[in-house]
This record gives sequence, structure tokens and C-alpha cells, in this order.
Amino acid sequence: IISTDTGYKLYAASNYSIEYFENSPLSENRFRGNWNRTLSYSVGDIVFHYGKYYEIQQTLTPADQTDGSINNLNAFKPTSWRRIIDTNYKGSWQTVHDYRIGDIVEHNDLYYVAQSNFAPNGQAPSATNALWVVTSDVAYQNYLKPVANTGYDVRIDNFVLNNTATALAVKVSNIAPDSTVTNEIRIYGSTTSGKYIKSQTIRPPVSGTEFGMSYDFSTDGSFLAISEPHNSDNGTNVGKVYLYTNTNGTYELTQTLEPPKNSVSLNFGYSLSFSDNVLSIASFAGIVLTTTIFDADETLFDLDQTEFQKVNYDPGVIYVYEQVKNKFIFAESIPYDNVTKELREQVLINANHIYVGVPAKENNVY
Repeated sequence: IISTDTGYKLYAASNYSIEYFENSPLSENRFRGNWNRTLSYSVGDIVFHYGKYYEIQQTLTPADQTDGSINNLNAFKPTSWRRIIDTNYKGSWQTVHDYRIGDIVEHNDLYYVAQSNFAPNGQAPSATNALWVVTSDVAYQNYLKPVANTGYDVRIDNFVLNNTATALAVKVSNIAPDSTVTNEIRIYGSTTSGKYIKSQTIRPPVSGTEFGMSYDFSTDGSFLAISEPHNSDNGTNVGKVYLYTNTNGTYELTQTLEPPKNSVSLNFGYSLSFSDNVLSIASFAGIVLTTTIFDADETLFDLDQTEFQKVNYDPGVIYVYEQVKNKFIFAESIPYDNVTKELREQVLINANHIYVGVPAKENNVY
């Protein structure tokens, strides 16, 4: 759910699309109860009618209202949750309808925009018909439906938004005929009319490594972090996190984060979360090496060539990175001292708080 100046937007994903809804804020002290056309109303009053709330948009007297007035959007603005639908969308193409420039129709699972005004005819939308231009990856109804790559099936795994809902990142799994799966992150930007248009596709540097298992925008959308927890460049399933910087509307790879040298971590990037200038990264499991210091580091062994290290076997570690100029620098690790629990499933950072899910079983309770 995203808060905006005019209300709230709610986004929800299915296997094939992302649907979104909106509502408007309600003012409790302006609520007038059930709509009654025999009463007068002022701008901003809230009324209830057949399961929905409406905000009055203009001064109304009993003489201004009839039984059908509630359907007048100039006077009654719905404030309940509703699907976001483009007014230019005309549904599936029909031979019996006339169309005007800018009208949008759906035909054979694709969207088309009319390029001229024309009366009912048999001119079906197609890639070769100049009366129509195909436009894909645009949400003209209440959903965004990513188009599959040629020869592939497509699934939506999850998505994230920046805090203003102006940028949307979607993890898409492309399924080949032989069931091979490759992941990619598709970036969508919003237009002034509320549509989302695909602006970029980010593909994994190495395929088959759970690219995009977790990803998140920084608060203002300046950075995008994408994890690859099964990357084995530095050891089996050690993992990496790729950091992309928004440069003139395009996210460019500017930094690659790896586990700190004092730890051997498995599945680094199992989950991650961004705030303004802090990035928290969880590992699936980790081995944290802690060096023992004697006498406030006054006592040394073998001219400081020998160290005594304690090995902590952890069910997960949270790594914290902080922004220094345009780079993110490792700040600290947060281990968990109870090895019977799993500190890794979900990490969320909000301002100066980090929240971590610990779903492991204890006393038959999860």
C-alpha cells in the first residue's frame, strides 16, 4: 500500500499480472451517513450508499439530486477501494464499434492504440494495420501484464515499489519449452495518467543463480539492490548483491557487494531491505569468525602473528551497509546467538529499526 496526496494505492500480484486499486481519504468529521437526496450537502461531505463511500464534489440541494445522481462523478467521487481503469480503454476490439484517436483496445492478448478516427469496420488490430499501433507492458485496465519473451511462458514472482509509486520493479521468470527458467527484473515507470510503462530489463550476469531472489529500491528510488544468493564465484553459494544507480532514468550497475572477509557466508542476499541510506542484507546461514582480544589488545602472541578466533555457527546473519557518498560500505554484522532459530527469512529496515523474521520452530510453535 502506497500513500499519496489524494489517497492510497494498493498493489497485488498474481502469477501473470499486477493489479492495482486506489481509494481516497475519508474525513470522519465530515461523514453524513447514508445518502439521502432530500438533504443538502457541502463540498467534502462523505456519504454512504449501497456498500460504498462517496465524497461530495460540489454544493448540492435537494433540487439538484435525483435517484441517479450518485452516478454523477462530477458530484459524487467514489472513495472506497476501486480498480484503476484508463478512460481511453474500450475493452476487446469489436467490429460494430467506432473508434477515435487514442482509444485503446485489447485483441489477441495485446493492446493497441487507434491512430485515427474511423467508423465500424473489419479492420482488426494487427502489427501490419496502420490504423493501430501495438503497445505492450502498459496497464490500461487495472493491471500490469508483462509480455512473455518469444517462445517462453512468463510468471511474476514478486515486485517492489519506491515510496512514491513512480517506479515499479517486477521479477519475471521466463520459462522455456524445456522448463529451463531464467529470471530478470523489469523496471516500469509511471506516467502522469497513472499508467506503468516498461523502461528497462535487468538480466543476471550469470544465469541460474537465483538472480532477483530479493531486491528493493532505496526510499527515493536512487538505488536498486538485487541479490544473487546462489552465486558461487567466491565459493559454493556464497552469494552477491548487485547495486544499481538511477542515472537519467536508467539503472546502471555501479557496485557489487560481497560478504565481509571475516565471514564465510552461505546465500548472502537471501533477503534484503533498503531505507534512505542504509541497506540490510540477510544470509541464509553463516560462519562468523570473532578474534579474541587480550588485555585491551596489549597482550600479543608471536609478535602479533598468532590470533585466537572463535567460530560462531549461525543460522543467519544480518549485514548492514551504509551509504558514503555514492558507495555503500560495510558497517556491521548482526549475528543471532540462538542456533535453533533461523534469522534470515525476511528482513525489513525502516528508519533506524531493522525487523527480522524468525520462523523456526520452538516448543512446537512457529
